[in-house]
Amino acid sequence: MEFTREKAQFLAENVASFVKFVNRQYEVNSVLSDPNMLFRLKSLVEEYRLQLLASELLRVNRFVWEKRDSEILIDRIKKGITSIDEYVENNHDGLFIFTARLYTLKSICPSINE
Repeated sequence: MEFTREKAQFLAENVASFVKFVNRQYEVNSVLSDPNMLFRLKSLVEEYRLQLLASELLRVNRFVWEKRDSEILIDRIKKGITSIDEYVENNHDGLFIFTARLYTLKSICPSINE
């Protein structure tokens, strides 16, 4: 159970860093991304409340593995990541910079439930 708790914390930290990355790219008006697509991506991140879910997952698993609560939070994170990944894939030309981070998040999610 300790290893599963650490994987959940790792997922939460990576989701939080992804949210920070999206916000930073939006604030800087990066030349690498289309501003309209970037605004929609930022809106999707806020719609799924990924920052809140990540901080809650960290809080729940701070000291001991809470299976029921963690599984609910992880499922919500997976749903958000799947939707965001679909949007980025459909708009790959304007949002290619986010594909690597999304790939990392997608690869972490299934390993937690094993």
